[in-house]
Amino acid sequence: MTQEPLVTVAVLSPNLEGYIGHSLKTVNKQTYRNMDIVILDDASTDDTLTEINHWVARDDRMRLIKNNKRRGVAAMRNRALKEISR
Repeated sequence: MTQEPLVTVAVLSPNLEGYIGHSLKTVNKQTYRNMDIVILDDASTDDTLTEINHWVARDDRMRLIKNNKRRGVAAMRNRALKEISR
């Protein structure tokens, strides 16, 4: 049996508490199992991390990388590329 290719999804989440739950629920519903879901938080100050942690605890395909200091969208995209190219 051949293993299915790994698919990586990067989700950027700077202060998106109103949207991140829906986004992660949608990714969680995917039936394809060989996925690496990298969630990058850019030092959110709202309840984004609470929502992310809820989903990370439920889906072993998800992992959180968080910045302690705000870096901006470009830096987060670059960090995502580094994480998924490992």
